[in-house]
Amino acid sequence: MIDAHAHLSASSIGPVVDEVVSQLRVAGIRHVVLGGVDPADWGRQLDLAGRYPGFLTTSAGIHPWVVRDCEPAHLELMFLQLREQVAKFDLVGEVGFDFQKDHSASQKAKQIYWCEQQLELASSQCKPVVLHVVKGHDQMLPLLRGSRKLFGIVHAFTGSQELAEQYARLGFVISVGGRLFSSRHGKACAWLKEMPFVLETDGPWTAWPQHNSKLIAERWVFELRSTAKQLANAFGTSQEQVFEMSERNLTKILRKTGV
Repeated sequence: MIDAHAHLSASSIGPVVDEVVSQLRVAGIRHVVLGGVDPADWGRQLDLAGRYPGFLTTSAGIHPWVVRDCEPAHLELMFLQLREQVAKFDLVGEVGFDFQKDHSASQKAKQIYWCEQQLELASSQCKPVVLHVVKGHDQMLPLLRGSRKLFGIVHAFTGSQELAEQYARLGFVISVGGRLFSSRHGKACAWLKEMPFVLETDGPWTAWPQHNSKLIAERWVFELRSTAKQLANAFGTSQEQVFEMSERNLTKILRKTGV
């Protein structure tokens, strides 16, 4: 099993992260792709990657929530750090838009600006990007169409088949987890079988126990298997085949840059 998007570097599970990694491996999770948040998170990722070589794919980016909440001067400093450190990481992200809490014109302009900066950096480095897009697909797709060098993963996708096809044509894989099945598009998702999809948990969620490594790992594996089971039912295939399809799709994206 491979988790295409998670936050093992989250500070909330820092005290037990070694035990969590050990138990995830025992349960059959062979690799985890991380999503980047801010400079502190990037540092924790590099530390984990050094302790567990081959188990993690690292990602550095300024998360849309951080862009939303930080002052421009602070964002300038973070971007300088990102530009200096990006070569150490496999992916650029999470990068994108989140207009769930604030969809004002000024907020949209702010997030678009910092998204453009990070996408240009990813393009210049030929690195895959991890997209975080909430209520911002109309802004994201034109940016991606303007660059033939961009490719990567659309994290936490809950959209329609038509939207997924647009991202796929631009060189992106669709990353799905439990959120898909609580959305209006999750009830009829057999079309995903023909899409370049991958499986994710986005763990650990805040609702998970944060200091019990055994329960965290159990919930992690449950979320991954649950998504695979629901897709297997929709596809008329086995969970193992769903995991195999996900791994093939993820490998194609990561191999574009030798990750």
